[in-house]
Amino acid sequence: MLTVWIIAVALLGFLNALYIYVKKKHKQKLLCFIGSDCNKVIGSKYGTLFGFDNTLLGMVYYAFLILALLFTPFLGISSFVVLGGLRIAAGGAALMSLYLLYIQLIVLKEWCDYCLIASLINILIAITLFLY
Repeated sequence: MLTVWIIAVALLGFLNALYIYVKKKHKQKLLCFIGSDCNKVIGSKYGTLFGFDNTLLGMVYYAFLILALLFTPFLGISSFVVLGGLRIAAGGAALMSLYLLYIQLIVLKEWCDYCLIASLINILIAITLFLY
C-alpha cells in the first residue's frame, strides 16, 4: 500500500515537472497563485544543475522511482538493495529541494508555486522512504 502511495505522489511530481518543462520550452508564462513571479524563479540561473534543466532532472527522478517500485518485484533484485538506492535518490532530491527553497527565500526573494509543490513532494517521498 505504501508503494502505491509513493508511486501516486511521484506521478504527481512528474506531471508537475512536465507542466513546467512544457511551459518553459514554449516560452509561455506560468500562472502563479501566491502573488510571486514563478517565471523569475524558473528562468533564473538556479533553474539548471550541471547544465541540465531542473525539470528534466525531476522527471527522470520521478520516472526512476515509479519504474523501480513497479518492476523490482519482477527483476529478482533484492528489495533491500532497491530500497537503499531509492533512499539515496530521495535523500538527494530532498536536500536539493531544501537548497532551492533557500534560493527562493533568501537569494531570489520570489516564490514559485510549482517549485514549492515539487519540494513538498520530494520531502514527503524522502520521509516516507526513510521511515519505511
